[in-house]
Amino acid sequence: MLTKKFWLRLLNVDQSEWWVVKNLMLLQFLQGAGIAFFFTASFAGFLERFPITELPWVMIAAAFMLWLTGFLYTKAEHAFSFPKLIIGVTVIMASSFIFFRLMGYYSTQGTFLYWMLAWFHTLYLLNNLQFWGIATIIFDLRQSKRLFGLISSGDIPAKFVGYTLASFIVPYTGTLNMLYLGAGCLLGSIPFILKIIKSGKLHIAHEHKDHHHPESHEAVSHGTNKIAALLKNFLNNTFIRDIAFISMLAFVCVLFIDYGFYSEVKEAVTDDVDLARFIASFMAILRISALLAKMIFTGRLTNSLGIRQTLLIMPTMLIMLVMIIIVSQWFSSDQKTLFYLFGATAILVDVSRTVFNSPVLLTLMQPLPTHERLRAHNIVKGIMDPFAYLITGSLLLFLFWIQNGFSLITMCYLILGVCCLWIPGIYVVNRQYLNILVQTISSRYFSQEEFSLKDEAILQAIRKKISTGNDLEVISILKMLHSKKDPVAEDLVGQLLNHSSGQVKIETLRLISGTQSESINTKLQELANQSENNEIRNEAIKTLCKISVLAGEVQAYLDHGDQTIRKAALSGMLMNPESYIRDLAEEKIEKLIRSTDKLDKFFAAHILGDVKDSYDHPMTHRLVTDPDMQVQAMAIKSIGKAAAPLSLRAVMEVLPDHSKMGLLALQNAGEHAVDMIRDALHVEKFRPWREKFFLILGRIGGAKAQQVLVYQLSKDPAYLAPVIKALYRTKYVADEETLKRMEVLARQYLIYGVEMLNMQKLMGERGGYDILERSIELEIQEIRDLLLSLFACMFDRTKMNQARKGLDSNINENMANAMELIELTVKKDIGRHFNHMFETTSIQHRCDSLRTLLKDMDFSQVDHIIAMVLKEKPLQYQNWTKACSLYITKKHAFSIDPDLIRVYSTADNRMVRETAHFAMANP
Repeated sequence: MLTKKFWLRLLNVDQSEWWVVKNLMLLQFLQGAGIAFFFTASFAGFLERFPITELPWVMIAAAFMLWLTGFLYTKAEHAFSFPKLIIGVTVIMASSFIFFRLMGYYSTQGTFLYWMLAWFHTLYLLNNLQFWGIATIIFDLRQSKRLFGLISSGDIPAKFVGYTLASFIVPYTGTLNMLYLGAGCLLGSIPFILKIIKSGKLHIAHEHKDHHHPESHEAVSHGTNKIAALLKNFLNNTFIRDIAFISMLAFVCVLFIDYGFYSEVKEAVTDDVDLARFIASFMAILRISALLAKMIFTGRLTNSLGIRQTLLIMPTMLIMLVMIIIVSQWFSSDQKTLFYLFGATAILVDVSRTVFNSPVLLTLMQPLPTHERLRAHNIVKGIMDPFAYLITGSLLLFLFWIQNGFSLITMCYLILGVCCLWIPGIYVVNRQYLNILVQTISSRYFSQEEFSLKDEAILQAIRKKISTGNDLEVISILKMLHSKKDPVAEDLVGQLLNHSSGQVKIETLRLISGTQSESINTKLQELANQSENNEIRNEAIKTLCKISVLAGEVQAYLDHGDQTIRKAALSGMLMNPESYIRDLAEEKIEKLIRSTDKLDKFFAAHILGDVKDSYDHPMTHRLVTDPDMQVQAMAIKSIGKAAAPLSLRAVMEVLPDHSKMGLLALQNAGEHAVDMIRDALHVEKFRPWREKFFLILGRIGGAKAQQVLVYQLSKDPAYLAPVIKALYRTKYVADEETLKRMEVLARQYLIYGVEMLNMQKLMGERGGYDILERSIELEIQEIRDLLLSLFACMFDRTKMNQARKGLDSNINENMANAMELIELTVKKDIGRHFNHMFETTSIQHRCDSLRTLLKDMDFSQVDHIIAMVLKEKPLQYQNWTKACSLYITKKHAFSIDPDLIRVYSTADNRMVRETAHFAMANP
């Protein structure tokens, strides 16, 4: 068991993934060995019969053969379920081995070797489409980064074994008889395909029946040719197109290097058996060189370096190697030196392509939806690889024609030119990759169109909508018009006072302020005096008193016998810009506040509550501190954005008696309350409200609230969680100094998270502690939310919000894409550790991945874990976790320091307090 754990940890594989990884590696091993036998037989036979200058024609033939195969594969993919398709492809590949062997019996001129060598490339394409089709369906983005290099490494020992075995048996069997052994290997891979199919993980919606794509797959949905859909994807999707482009450039370089090397081999060896032995030996060396690197380092390097840096390895290495070849030819024309240099270059380039370039290009496609991902792979392998063969073959023929021969140095300059296009392409793809991650997590976008009331067409549309739209539509137009202070907008607002909907009239009245036209004033008078709807009448009176400049106009309403009319008049007058009208209302309110009648005080509080965001009476504080608790409660409700310091101080005085309403009043006061809250944070009697104060500061937002919260980051650690959440809520963007502090906090929380993972692992292994295990899981999720809040303040808030949405979706693909977005946005090591902690692998795998962060703590006994929770150092645990720990202590009779339990017997939280009493009780 320990040996298996060691290998899983070394290979970075989770226990739950091992069965599919093993089957995929065996599948790739057998098919890779079979293709290796085919390549050795076909290439040795071709080089023995034909000059190397014929090879470009094979490349061109291969290009057209690959396009035809890609076309047929795409048709078959549309017609059959994926499991049936991959079985059928394997049988066809094995049958082709037998076909070409039979051709060898009957062909005397050897022309079939052209098609046989071209068919090798087709075999490679079919193997890739089949194998990576399986892998891209089974694994998500996070898994692909770890495992694509490993699962494809089965191809490397396969080819090593195949080429090594071929080098030994070819003197006895001849070259073409190796095809029988290759066919056997292909057929031997079918049982492993069947095992993967039986798991049910290859089930995807059959596209032409069940799966509809509203945009990019519209052609498919309507029954048009799927090839047209592929081309549409290629032309319209710049991300897929650019991946395909850099993949083609990489393959062109590989083909040039291979051609240069084999041209030198042809000069040195002529016999087909010797050629087969040399090719097999060389390819065996090449494959074993890549094996260890790919199995162990591909996933880790991709995770640590990132997509862009990993993709840059191959072109950078190629440029250096080609420059060495060019420089060596300036000083020496020795063909042996050229042969060895090209051999070394061929090995290193093929290894870097196998280990880095191909797995990462496949990983780039993983954020795409499943069908889109399969199409992208078909485009890269089925369209662009053939283009690489066609371009390479055509360029080589062109070089033969203009140079009357062939120059390897000229070819080296061509490779340098290709690299000059390749490297910028990598930067372009990396930028698009980040955008794709955001888009795949959420595809909802919102836009706001500009409008101009000077445009007659827009005006007509607005007038039509006012007369025909529902209440919500008209009110929306009303608010838009209110933001435009011009005569046209005023005229349209005036029309809305005649609207048939009472709600529209009320909303229009509430928005009217300042000097208005004579027609609007007349309409207001009419509504105030004649409207049968009391709500409309009172709102019209309030509006008239708010905009009137004549005391006589409002006096009649002020002295009216109906209390609701007096209230409307006083509310409007308190918001009037003219001081003499406001003074009249203030005097009335003061009399009500000083009255000994409780109902008068209620009336005053009602009026002040109606205008609380625009006006605060100088004597509001007397109402708030009134001896009558009901008056206090009503007065607290009248505190709003216009609250004066005196009123807010009064609220703080009565806060213990009206905690819920008092805290809401502080929140309603907005920035005016920040200074009060800041001072209260240093007062011991307000300690029980500190967490709620932080919550209020988060809701208030603004620079003042942020300043108070940032200061608290370096204060009491027990309140770090609410402070961080509040800062996130205020949309805080960290400055350089705070960024350093937050980075330290992020690393601390990662360590706390690792500790909790190990606690959870131990309890899962021991069994019987389900309740505490689940509470620790909640603590881990709390750490996740805190880290995401920190990341939003430290880095890109928009991307972190999208990542949060993806993680909350609990859909594997969305979660994997969210983690990739975090890794590309957050500081490298922090983002990587976060993803290891919250990926969907087993807890054992996550603990192994994060063991470097683990401090020297004892996670061998459950009672040690309970003691850590009860001590709450350095992290404060949630009440539920503490209560669960106390309960487990009693249930399992753990020997815990009684003083640790006794502390919680006086806890503020009732659940914790009562559980502590239960834990201290005698048996």
